[in-house]
Amino acid sequence: MQLVAICLALFLFSTEADFQAQFVAGLKALNQKNLPAAKTALQAASRMQPANARVWVALAQTYWRLKEPALAADAASKAEKLGAEDPATLRALAFFYGEQKKFSKAGDMEASCAAKDSQDTSAVTRAMADYLQADQPKKAIDVALATTGWEQRADIRNLLGKAYEADGQILKTLPELREAVQLKPDDESYYFDLLQSLLNHFNFDIAIRIGEEGRRRFPRSGQIALATGVAYYGAFQTDPAADAFLDTIALDPTIEQPYLFLLRMINDAHNKLPARMPEIEQRFVEYQEKNPGNYLGYFLHAKALTAESKEPEQAESLLRKSIALNAKYWESHYDLGLLLTKRSALVEAEKEFRRSTELNPKDPVVHYHLFRALAVLGRTEEAQAELAVQRRVYAEYEAYMNQQTGGIKRLDMTLVDPSEPQTGH
Repeated sequence: MQLVAICLALFLFSTEADFQAQFVAGLKALNQKNLPAAKTALQAASRMQPANARVWVALAQTYWRLKEPALAADAASKAEKLGAEDPATLRALAFFYGEQKKFSKAGDMEASCAAKDSQDTSAVTRAMADYLQADQPKKAIDVALATTGWEQRADIRNLLGKAYEADGQILKTLPELREAVQLKPDDESYYFDLLQSLLNHFNFDIAIRIGEEGRRRFPRSGQIALATGVAYYGAFQTDPAADAFLDTIALDPTIEQPYLFLLRMINDAHNKLPARMPEIEQRFVEYQEKNPGNYLGYFLHAKALTAESKEPEQAESLLRKSIALNAKYWESHYDLGLLLTKRSALVEAEKEFRRSTELNPKDPVVHYHLFRALAVLGRTEEAQAELAVQRRVYAEYEAYMNQQTGGIKRLDMTLVDPSEPQTGH
């Protein structure tokens, strides 16, 4: 009897050793992207231990990468049934479903993992992020509020604010994002998320206050400086907006947005920026020199020159270079048309304006300049037709802007005092 027990123990040890050898070999091959070898080894392991959930989830990943979706789905289903109580299996399944962009299913796995493993404190935020990716904010909210101690976790409060916004519960959004900042004030991303939401809801005055607070805390952050500049721009505070955008460029000259906002400011209110134009031009020149293969740098440099009414020949050359690098950017054609008009090269100007309208057909200003060029060239019938187009486009543009303006709902920021922590929920 004792001999039988010893033999059985040796057999079981041998079987377990064989299983481990195949399983480890399969995982190693999967990690090295040797999918045929991974498939062979993991299939062998699954025959030895068909109730092992971790083998099935590894097989599911292997089948998926081998483009065998039916086998992958079947293996994942077995893993889910067999490993419903195993956090490691649940985490692996979440990764598997996330790889397929099945974010709702991934969220379900992470939510189950959070419920099974109290030590995995990030499972709840992974579940929330997956549910937000799946456009299921209510599930993200439910997971957050079911988590013990969620009130004191900045990561949950931040995602909860985003979930409320996605769910249309706008009045709950900003207090949660602000609370995340209060709980973890040294996390730059929480400041940026709060700023972004304030800008989205046209709360420019509060965004300026939060932005300046963030800039004091994160003086090397280009993103915080940029968001603060956008807030000043939205509040029609030209000087501090220009300062913030120039600061952003000094902190990180690779970010394109501050150049584009400065460009917009030149278009909208260049008469308010004369003192800053030399520095703006210098920044545009530096961008061009550092990005010789990018059309935008040449366009920016040309725009600065034309805004200061100097060196039209160089500006024209720069615009032609910009077009050579990217012939589909409408504004380069438009600005070239304006320069050509100034030197009475109307035949060429008409071609540039026409190309600009083809690339940007919804801008009434471009259509207007094409109409004027055609009229001066004596092409009266074409000019009248273009004027009709311009009037129609302008009416559509005006109706759109009225609709957008009517739809703006600025949040009542008395609901969240940005200078104090919020405790009522």
